[in-house]
Amino acid sequence: MVSTGVVGLGVGVISGYLLVQLIKRFWIPDYLQAVSFLAVTLLAFGVSNVMFHESGLLTVTVLGIYLVNQKQVAIHHVREFKEHLGVFLISCLFIVLGSNFNLESIQVVGVNGVWFLLAMIFVVRPISVFAATIKTGLSMKEKVFLSFLAPRGIVAAAVASVFSLELANINVDQNLRSQIVPLTFVLIVGTVTVYGLFSAPLARLLKLADENPQGILFAGAGAWVRDIAEALMNLDQQVLLVDSSYANWRETRMRGIPVECASVLSEHILEETDLSGIGRLVAATPSNEVNALAVQEYTSVFESKNVFQMAPWDINAGKRTSVSEHSLGRLVASEDLPYVRIRNGYRQGAEVKTTLITDEYTIEDFYEKYGVDNAAVLFVLDSNGRLHINSAHEPHDVKTGDTVIAIVGLPVPDDHISKPSTSH
Repeated sequence: MVSTGVVGLGVGVISGYLLVQLIKRFWIPDYLQAVSFLAVTLLAFGVSNVMFHESGLLTVTVLGIYLVNQKQVAIHHVREFKEHLGVFLISCLFIVLGSNFNLESIQVVGVNGVWFLLAMIFVVRPISVFAATIKTGLSMKEKVFLSFLAPRGIVAAAVASVFSLELANINVDQNLRSQIVPLTFVLIVGTVTVYGLFSAPLARLLKLADENPQGILFAGAGAWVRDIAEALMNLDQQVLLVDSSYANWRETRMRGIPVECASVLSEHILEETDLSGIGRLVAATPSNEVNALAVQEYTSVFESKNVFQMAPWDINAGKRTSVSEHSLGRLVASEDLPYVRIRNGYRQGAEVKTTLITDEYTIEDFYEKYGVDNAAVLFVLDSNGRLHINSAHEPHDVKTGDTVIAIVGLPVPDDHISKPSTSH
């Protein structure tokens, strides 16, 4: 055991250090980094097993821990590769496991196998969770949820056959040994099925998860963004504003709007801020570049369909000066609604209006009152309580019973072309 630990720890740390140095010195091209990580991992696993039997698993575990906790090089693209590879390999593993599983295996364990499975799910797992979370500050709901979230799979399948062989070496009864592998596979299939089907409904029942989070993260907290956020809060919608300007942070906080004084691209927001209930991003800073970077960063957090930004002020300025189209998120409301147009409109008296659309007051009446060129609908809360961000390329069809949040009193589109200040 000691030898396994020494070999696994040593080879894992050395492999991790070498990888970091290779990346840090730019000796591996970016497009080969993910493959290089995989190759070094397999090599470390093999070398470790040659040095001492069964130490390879510990080696690659230590290697992963080392890479995740080092701060010298970025490995985001490697993590993405790992996630894709993990989905593929785990899917293949369960196909292989299923192909080796037959009805005779179930008959070997009989009814006792079912009782064993139920005991593991409803007795052993809850006891272990409650014992391990004493004085952790977790709520009862969180402990209950953790008690029903532990499917058995890769490790159990990997060690079952090994244990069976080891028991044979110490002359354990054949009938007992013959039940280990079938019991393990019953446990794998049972836990994966039960937890896979019921974990998500249980989380929603305990109010620990939102099936479709409607909250909005705003990058930027300018005057008009604060008004929009307040209007959304008045409709019981969750918002969070992020701005690196202390003045904007102070004004936002004084109005009772949730806000963080930080860069939207900072590690604090991405990894430490509680984004539960937040499911969409609206990049609304004065900087086209910051908005584009925020879109790129949060696409992996919220998915591309839920990442929006205000139109760039120079969207038609040409390839030399405008942000490339593939770097943009979904545009809010219109291509003719950049931050600078709203800013200039606010200086001239533009304001946010929340309007209920009825049979007596239709969306056509709304535009007739405020002007098609002078009003922009940004958000629509439908009669079912679902919040929609009005997209420039897929505008929401406003119906009777919907509530629209719009900015009215805007200057006509041709009057706003001027480069904005990048302070926010």
